[in-house]
Amino acid sequence: MKNQNNLSFESLEVRKIKQFSTSEDVKGVYLGIWDFVKFYKSIKFTEREPLTYKIFQDENNLFNQKKKYPEFDHDYYQRLINDERTKKLIKFLITEINNSLDEEKRYLITFPTSLILGIYLSEEKSLEDYKLSLSNFYDSLNSNDVQEIDFSEKLGCFYSDNKIIIPHINLILVVDGQHRLAALQAIYKTICIMLGLEEDYSVDEELIRYAKRNIENENFKDLNAVKKILEDFQFSCTVLLDFDIWEQGKVFADVNFNQKPVNRSLYYDIFGSYPDPEKNDLFIAHNIVVSLNSIKGNPFYNKIKMLGVGSDKFISQAFLVEAIFPLLRKNGVWLNYLDDFINNGVINDKPLKFIIYYFEVIKEMFKEYWPEDGIKPSKYKDILFKTTGLSAFFMLINDIYPKIVDIMHQDEEIIKKAIKSELHKTREENSLINASIKLFSKDGDFSKGAGKGLQMRLYKRIAFELGYRETID
Repeated sequence: MKNQNNLSFESLEVRKIKQFSTSEDVKGVYLGIWDFVKFYKSIKFTEREPLTYKIFQDENNLFNQKKKYPEFDHDYYQRLINDERTKKLIKFLITEINNSLDEEKRYLITFPTSLILGIYLSEEKSLEDYKLSLSNFYDSLNSNDVQEIDFSEKLGCFYSDNKIIIPHINLILVVDGQHRLAALQAIYKTICIMLGLEEDYSVDEELIRYAKRNIENENFKDLNAVKKILEDFQFSCTVLLDFDIWEQGKVFADVNFNQKPVNRSLYYDIFGSYPDPEKNDLFIAHNIVVSLNSIKGNPFYNKIKMLGVGSDKFISQAFLVEAIFPLLRKNGVWLNYLDDFINNGVINDKPLKFIIYYFEVIKEMFKEYWPEDGIKPSKYKDILFKTTGLSAFFMLINDIYPKIVDIMHQDEEIIKKAIKSELHKTREENSLINASIKLFSKDGDFSKGAGKGLQMRLYKRIAFELGYRETID
């Protein structure tokens, strides 16, 4: 249906799921069986970008706030659409369509599991006010392209009597199922192009070409019949109605982390973005890592695979978060800072400051084993700036930090001098430096293999040389 200003709307039936919640609020989880053609133009594909905001310089406490709506691309939770995965689905779907046209072949449901979609709720109280507000909004834009508005999802839908009213603009966020939708959109647009029809939504040209080749290979006798099959295609949809962006991200991470392969860096990035009573240590660890990757000149600057991606980076976001966890938890030297955050909302910058100064000293002491500026990770063979070496030195923080904590309010040079003194307090003169070739080089005792056991062995060896342990074992 269309209103007076030619904005197209769809009415989609849903039913609210009642489980543990007894709330009568409209906000909640809904189920619907929706025709693909009725909502595909309202889909918004998003991609989470790495955060560069420095929470430890957040004087106005802007970051430590939960958001309802996304304001930046790093507020989203989805991964970049993988073209190869989408192509596999395109090929699969085109074959399935051909099978469905063959009466002799048995046809099974293609996608038995639901899409999970996030849709905000408009604040308008009547359908007429909702339509009018959208019309006025678009009239004010002086633009014909209403589908590409930044953060258009904020405009929301209208809900009444088990129906969601939504316009043909990008309002629906995809929590789970974006590759299925991207594949089906590409096939439908390609069929329309081959039939000489226009479809006013954008699809990657490479996906169009790939779909066209596969359609031609199937030798369909009637493309209109294929188009009709696509228009009759239905999805089971789970709708998160009026969930804020953080709540949607939690559902995305839970579904993907527990049921499908999703990299831990993306999981930690989503769950660490805002304070959560059950994951405060993750919030602090996440923001330390974000700062390490963002602060120019520090030993980790631009070397971290944020969201788990980046072939030119050395270590993953997940690795560093997990290396910091033990320091914030029971028996960790930074547990008091976590308690201070939980009880008073204070984020102390001493752990971040110490990590930077500590690894600057380590870099200077063992510079021949530290990656040179500009070197590719694939060319770096020593282990000091790999998970084995870094893990060992992160474990060592529990030994060294108590010796330094009382001067952490002092100037940088005083703190670094104290750290350097601790790292030179060896059983024999310069024994740690003298043993560095065996400890950190590509041909050393710890260069073969990987894993927690090897990291612990290296930590024990370093701690022994520094006198923090009586034995290596």
